[in-house]
Amino acid sequence: MDSNQKNVLHGSFRARTRVIPDYSDDPPVAPGAVLGFFTYHSDTEESDLEILTYDPTTNIRYSNQPDEDTETGNTIPGASTDAVLPNNKVWTDWHDHRLDWFDGMSRWYIDDELALEKTKNVPTKPSGLILNLWSDGGEWSGNMTVGAEVIAGFEWVEMVFNISGTNPSKRDQAACNVGCNVDGVQEVGVPEVAFDSMSSDSTSDDSTNDDSTNDDSTNADSTSNDSTSSNSLSSGSSAMVAGGVVDQVAAVVVVQVLAFWALFFFGSN
Repeated sequence: MDSNQKNVLHGSFRARTRVIPDYSDDPPVAPGAVLGFFTYHSDTEESDLEILTYDPTTNIRYSNQPDEDTETGNTIPGASTDAVLPNNKVWTDWHDHRLDWFDGMSRWYIDDELALEKTKNVPTKPSGLILNLWSDGGEWSGNMTVGAEVIAGFEWVEMVFNISGTNPSKRDQAACNVGCNVDGVQEVGVPEVAFDSMSSDSTSDDSTNDDSTNDDSTNADSTSNDSTSSNSLSSGSSAMVAGGVVDQVAAVVVVQVLAFWALFFFGSN
């Protein structure tokens, strides 16, 4: 899956997913495939969450690209981490994975628990979001036995993001009057109004900090619900395509799959 929106510049990207185990004793999933969830502008402007099925089911690769020096072939320190998931979690179970991309920092979460953050080689260019499952028999993915298969399941995908340029475009109004929460809501992908300065019974601006996707509400490039941000966002929804602009608060793009399974067959000698 590849988002139509390619001008995303900072945001929070979430997906509930897992690699489906085949319930064999060892290994639980055929080795040789890669499940990717990442922002992408180019091979040197990319922020990755990757599950390699030859890795232990407790490990996920988090990285900002480039993570290798093309001249020396050496790994760039701080750009990539083979991380052990907290609390004995495994990627064969359903989990909510999240990548927050800020100006100068990438953060990865699992089930709302911070797993890792990086400041090395954080992307700076407008990007899209990609989810894929692949194998090429190469050194990175590893070799998959002919006839083997790997299955990935997705329940939903959510994007909350800033944009660079148009589509969707911002309103011409001088300020935004409405703030929304996207975390802690009753239904994933459906923002809830946190405040409306034009309404007499609106809640206070302080409430917008409780469920922000950025701990620093003063960050002008964050996906925070702070309506004073110089890069406040637009609200809308569709299936992987940004929808109509409602208010400059949070752009929310949701794929509510629930009954969707991605089945991929791979094989190489």
